[in-house]
Amino acid sequence: MKKTRILIGFATVFFGLLTLAASAWELPTLSETDKPFTFVVLGDTHYTWPDLRAAALVHSMGDDIKSVHPSPAFVCQTGDLVNRGNKEELAFVMKDLFEAFRLPIFVARGNHDGQVVYRETVLPILATRLGTSLSRNFYAFRYGNSCFVFLDYHPRSYTEQSQFLEDALVQAGKTPGIEHVFVFCHYPLWPVIRAGFYEPKLAESLLSVLRKHPVDAFFCGHTHNTVVCVRRMENVKITQIQGVAAHSGPRFMPIAECRANLLPPDELAYCWGYAERYEPQATASAVMGSKRQACCFCVVVDGRKVDVQWRSPGRGVVREFEWQEPANLRDLKTPKSESAVPVTEAMLKQATAARLLFCPSANDRGKVGLVLNGEAVAQTQINPVLAHMSFWLDQQIVIPKAKLGSLRLANEVKITNPTKALFAIGNARLEITLADGRKVRTTVSPKMFFSSTEAEAQSASPEGVEPAGWRLAPRHMIQAVRLGEVLGPIVLKFPER
Repeated sequence: MKKTRILIGFATVFFGLLTLAASAWELPTLSETDKPFTFVVLGDTHYTWPDLRAAALVHSMGDDIKSVHPSPAFVCQTGDLVNRGNKEELAFVMKDLFEAFRLPIFVARGNHDGQVVYRETVLPILATRLGTSLSRNFYAFRYGNSCFVFLDYHPRSYTEQSQFLEDALVQAGKTPGIEHVFVFCHYPLWPVIRAGFYEPKLAESLLSVLRKHPVDAFFCGHTHNTVVCVRRMENVKITQIQGVAAHSGPRFMPIAECRANLLPPDELAYCWGYAERYEPQATASAVMGSKRQACCFCVVVDGRKVDVQWRSPGRGVVREFEWQEPANLRDLKTPKSESAVPVTEAMLKQATAARLLFCPSANDRGKVGLVLNGEAVAQTQINPVLAHMSFWLDQQIVIPKAKLGSLRLANEVKITNPTKALFAIGNARLEITLADGRKVRTTVSPKMFFSSTEAEAQSASPEGVEPAGWRLAPRHMIQAVRLGEVLGPIVLKFPER
């Protein structure tokens, strides 16, 4: 028994020493400069073999940032380098990114980047730039007065990665001269306008650390939109900056024009963003092939101050903000809204077209009717939606020209469900075309409207099939009726003078 206790005591001391040694690591240092420096952040480049159309957009950003001062020191990419995750794509993109920027590239692995080929193709390049070996897809380094931490969207162990994050943040806090910490991951900590597009287990594993050790900013991608927000969580404010390398459409679409914010209003301290444009019935390939606008973040670190520019080639700085204390963001440049056109009753009477736009979640087709300000004006069919596109792809109900007289500055919309279909709709708004061709939209409804109770949806859904929308919708946004009842009213107002 005494011998056993001695062996147990020895083992405890031995593993304790191992733990102490593991936690006593130092951050690899790329530069100890005390001068201001700049880094670039890209998201979701999605190079696709063999046409590799993304290369032109990336090279345009490489040319654009040449005007940034001080000149960028390196590029941070938040994952989904490629589309299919094969070796040819990854080898090409790493080479092409370097040729476009002529800067070191650091990457947080995305869900399209593969596992084995990523380790074979990307990790050796990262290890060379860090001057150390890499056996995991997460790592950290120091540059000037800042610590940079890169995480994996799907590590072999959430616990192992969150412990690494905590160790890195503790080490940064102990290291003289480090004033800022930036974290990079493919998946967001929370979705802002794209319901369900994150991994709750990963998010909670990281938030359990970030609530104790707040950082300057958490950079991410995955949702294919640009959103900057500060969220209050348990008396801590956390800044999340989401980006994508390209937006579709002729202009950047502000989220307030087309999408409802998924976060509770009392948790938002700061928020703006631009959404990917999905016209009704457009296929994903059509969206990817449409006119696209390149964009990236340029971050200038100057002592305590951090200045962030959101840039697009040909436009320069679209938006700019800064902070000296984490989570206390201050706008320096905000563009004027292109669609905040005040509407009058006279303008409504001259409207040439109108439609109700919304984003559904549905497993099956179902007929619905549109009632506008008490008048039945149109019928259509709700189409099934792939789960990962729920509440994201637009569908529409066109209002016939003969019914345009039903429009008001403040509108009450109802949706009938005569076939007792199971569905939900979010992001509802009215859009009219004015006599001069301009399009004007109402506010976006902050609610998601369900055609049944959750119990009815579960009872009617086949075994193993998620009830449409219920797993994805934030509870504070849900407004449900009993199956077959009329949905609404949905109150939609045009901007007035």
